[in-house]
Amino acid sequence: MRKLPILVLLCLCGFLAAKPHVLPSLEVLGEGQVKIPLGPRGALSFESAELRDSLPDFIPSTQQFLPMQTQEELPKLKGRFAADLSIAPSFKLSASLYNLHPRLEFVRVDVHDKFYSKGFNHQDYMLGTAFQAHDDLKIATALRYQDASAKGYQGNAFLFSVAFDLDELQDNSWLLKDIHTRLWWENSSHFHDGLSTKHMQPGLWHSHTISFNNHAIENLLGTSLGRFAMLSTWRTQMGYKDLKLQKFGLMSDMSHILPAIDIYWQHSPSPKWLLSVANVPTLKHYSRSMLLADHHWAGQTDQGRAQMAPLNLQLKLQRSLPALFGSYSYRDNSPQNNISVGIYSSYIYNAEVLIQKQTEPIPLLILQPKWHNRMQVAALLKFPWFTLNQSLIANLEHLPHQNHIRAPYSPIFEANTSLRREKQDYTLFLQFKQSYNCKDHQGHSLPEALSLDFGGSWNPLPQLRLQAEILNLLGRSLVIFNGLPVQNQEFRLGVQYLWR
Repeated sequence: MRKLPILVLLCLCGFLAAKPHVLPSLEVLGEGQVKIPLGPRGALSFESAELRDSLPDFIPSTQQFLPMQTQEELPKLKGRFAADLSIAPSFKLSASLYNLHPRLEFVRVDVHDKFYSKGFNHQDYMLGTAFQAHDDLKIATALRYQDASAKGYQGNAFLFSVAFDLDELQDNSWLLKDIHTRLWWENSSHFHDGLSTKHMQPGLWHSHTISFNNHAIENLLGTSLGRFAMLSTWRTQMGYKDLKLQKFGLMSDMSHILPAIDIYWQHSPSPKWLLSVANVPTLKHYSRSMLLADHHWAGQTDQGRAQMAPLNLQLKLQRSLPALFGSYSYRDNSPQNNISVGIYSSYIYNAEVLIQKQTEPIPLLILQPKWHNRMQVAALLKFPWFTLNQSLIANLEHLPHQNHIRAPYSPIFEANTSLRREKQDYTLFLQFKQSYNCKDHQGHSLPEALSLDFGGSWNPLPQLRLQAEILNLLGRSLVIFNGLPVQNQEFRLGVQYLWR
């Protein structure tokens, strides 16, 4: 049986040896960038569903509720059911069964339907399973179908995916570990702006770490919308005092070859202060199913490359504050009171950008560079009855391919205030979000966005949780993108049940 993982790896290497065919670039200029928060981004998380079922809440929430704690002495979990109903209207159902067979880890089904005014609809269905094919080899499969429609627009995508997770392969002189390979077949079609397009594409995304002679090289490679991309870095032990050069190498989307330098510096001048600086390069692949999940109503381009961020600079200065009540124990892993200042700067190649096409109300999704800079002041304070999280953000996004204009629908100033109370059997939260100085894709100023959200959850039984949320209590219509549905007041009810 030891030969089985080696045989699977050799078969996958055949895909990697194929020479990619790079199509000519197509660049569309315009003014528009927006994130569409109508429902959670990536609501049915395809990646996480493939790799493991970690019992995430299948409920869109402005605050992530803590998962139900499972005591070690409790019997093994057999299943989970979660449901969510909203007056948007939308509904979600999620069900999982566990340990049906000694090698079958779980079977999961997700259903998500959203219906908005003016004919805007989106459906998302997914079936996934994972099993242990060998002691060191785990295989996960998933089927996913999406459909989105509006006046003059129709989009759908079908995806079949198989993921292989292998702990390690070892020889006398080398060690291959953390091996993850995902293969998929995608069939999609879009009708937008009077044009109909169809795509049938295979896909591959692979990562591993190879060690030999006290050296370690991390590789990440595969396809993104049919185009090849890779990131290869050498893990080092180099450093000077507190400055560490963790990894360095190259990344490419077959159009650019860029350095990838992962550095980290941390300094604590006193026990109460901590200063850290890091640059963490990232490489992310796209699929049409992922784009349709993030942007339900947007025309997709025929071509696209992987998203790269060689510059992803993060600087943070943090100061711990004394406890306002009680005392902290070294066994308490919860965050302590603190205040922090952070500066973040990222230059992203092939970022998702939406533009308006003349008289067509449905935007067009393109991939082009984006320069994102953000400064944030945040504080965490624990009081006897609640925990306060406060953040103030100065945000500036530019589009270099559009004469460095400011990204539309991106506010300059944001403020988020969150009050949260947690007890053993219930949780309450209140959140007030503000954003100012925002313009649309035509340069027109938008009114300030003010959203007050309230919600809570209650566990009447250890295996049962009930949840309710009222979003946008102020009832102010939040403009997402001209031509798309506005975000109005919304009431949600949810339930989750675990059985053993």
